Amino acid sequence: MKTKNIFTSLFFLFYFVIFYANDFQFALQKHQKPVNTFSGNIGKDSSIHMVVFKDKNQKNYGVKSFFVDSNDIVTDLEILYFTKKPDILSYHYRDNIVSLLVQTHRFVNNVGGNNNRQISGYSKKLYTISLIDMNISNKEVKKLDLVDDQVDLVDAYYRLDDQTLAIEIQEENLKIKKIKNSTLIDSISIQFKKNDSLLVKEMFTESFQFVRTNEYVKNGSISDAKFYYEKQKLYYTNYNKKDKKIITATISLQKDVDPIINEIQLSPRYSFKWTAMATYVYEDHLFLFCRNSKDMYLDVINFITGKSVHKANFMSAYSSVLDPKKINSLNSKLSYYLNKPTITVNKTRERNMLIRFDYVKSDKYYYNDNWWFHHQFMMQHQNVTFPPTTVPNRFGPNEPYINEDGIPDIIKKKDLSLEIILDPSYNILENVDSKTIYKKIETEKFIKQIKKINGAKFLTSSFTENFIRYLFYSKTFKTFVLKTSTYPK
Repeated sequence: MKTKNIFTSLFFLFYFVIFYANDFQFALQKHQKPVNTFSGNIGKDSSIHMVVFKDKNQKNYGVKSFFVDSNDIVTDLEILYFTKKPDILSYHYRDNIVSLLVQTHRFVNNVGGNNNRQISGYSKKLYTISLIDMNISNKEVKKLDLVDDQVDLVDAYYRLDDQTLAIEIQEENLKIKKIKNSTLIDSISIQFKKNDSLLVKEMFTESFQFVRTNEYVKNGSISDAKFYYEKQKLYYTNYNKKDKKIITATISLQKDVDPIINEIQLSPRYSFKWTAMATYVYEDHLFLFCRNSKDMYLDVINFITGKSVHKANFMSAYSSVLDPKKINSLNSKLSYYLNKPTITVNKTRERNMLIRFDYVKSDKYYYNDNWWFHHQFMMQHQNVTFPPTTVPNRFGPNEPYINEDGIPDIIKKKDLSLEIILDPSYNILENVDSKTIYKKIETEKFIKQIKKINGAKFLTSSFTENFIRYLFYSKTFKTFVLKTSTYPK
């Protein structure tokens, strides 16, 4: 028996040396217990990876970060310590500095509530939100507390490549902070016009999600209320099913530029009754995808004027490039609630529009800027099932079924998606290059492969333009491994 155990240990040691000898490795000390990990893109081919652990001796939490550049060189950064368990709200990379927005909180008894976020007699959360800059060159760390033991009034954080937008919604205006680093934070106030006050109140009654437009978008968000960012502007849409209308807003991030609010009434716009609808914003236009029992329809609406620039029903307009049987297959699958329709628009290398029509299972799918699909930062260590509604609104696609090692199970569904290519004048194109500016990465396929790693725990992954990087904990060898792979040709 002893000989067998020795043989098994030697086998695993040989396996580890053969497959992971050239990969970056990191081991915690005995009094440090891993809590979770995180991996994220931070540039075209750069990525950031973190190990969160609890220090039993110091009775605090640590975050160990690793930056990997486009040449696959790993920079080992200083450990950050926190008295409470930290949550990463956002991260970005600018001027050789990785900036993290980190949140911790504690509960206190609320004796007397003084605003609509504090209810008298109940415990309340007091937040500390810190902006931490980590210089890749000299490893210098700077910390700035944006909120110090207070009620956090920020409604959402929108992560861009080189900055984070902190958005606070007030009754008659928006306050937006453009956070670039601890020494460069710009604040702007967006004042809405008085005659738009009723629409503004209606706009932000629902929770909203951000769609990340500087990457290939496969399905996007199925939320009725969404934000998009393009060229120093925020675009907002809110689909009101009950009143059959869409409220839109164009918000410039330049100072002293008035926002533009529009109300698009849907009932007088269409002669038919639709039973499911999806929207997407692309270059100042709202793309509206809807269906009924007979056909599916696309309506492209100018975001500023509210007028249609392109209308088409699939059977007559797109049957030359789409199989009518496949049109019917997707159409029959769509519904208001369970199999929600999705539409996305991605720019091709020839500056055309690749428009993708699909559906997702609304009880298992959750989107917001592609965060949770790869990371499960706050869920991966918990052996429970989360319904989509419990996931924080500021994070992304939720795979709610997490196995005991914190690795997501893939949601399976039949592929009924359809794609068409339109030129800038909305003419249908055939036999043209369909490759998009942002690479289309089949993340589900690679996650399936990564899940097969023997003895992996706390596994997170990032998908850059040319590399797959994944961080995991080897239960056999009690060490973290950071591995880089390339996409198959």
